[in-house]
Amino acid sequence: MEMKIENAETFKKFLSERFGVVFPHEILLSDTKGHGIRVHVRGLMDNVYGLKGFQAYSGKSGINPYFMQLVGMHAKRNVIALNDADAKLFISGQNVRKKLKILGGQGPAIVAHGGHILGVVHFGNGEIKSPFSQDRRGRTIQNRIRGWRGRDL
Repeated sequence: MEMKIENAETFKKFLSERFGVVFPHEILLSDTKGHGIRVHVRGLMDNVYGLKGFQAYSGKSGINPYFMQLVGMHAKRNVIALNDADAKLFISGQNVRKKLKILGGQGPAIVAHGGHILGVVHFGNGEIKSPFSQDRRGRTIQNRIRGWRGRDL
């Protein structure tokens, strides 16, 4: 299912059809010139630098991962839950093989781990394409920052 996202209405329709996301009445998506589609709450969010809310979608960069972390938990379809091993592969920039059936067989999917939305990915040919940089594979930690309680480094 490929849909050309031209404005806030087509984006809302895409999220509804692909992921089953239904927005409450208070949540608004609006079009801007040069700043993509933005999300804001009716009556609660003031303008930031002259614009309401924050970017949800851009023609250049696609769906904003922060936006998807907020609304992804309301998705009812095409959500892929990763176990610990697959989540580590995914975050390190490697593609993850999965035997899954998603709506349409391939296309955008939401990836989650431990109840947290990691983002939107492309699922095709039984593989989740990691959006993270491939150069992370060769990265080594030169020094460690000592953590504090509640922080997992």
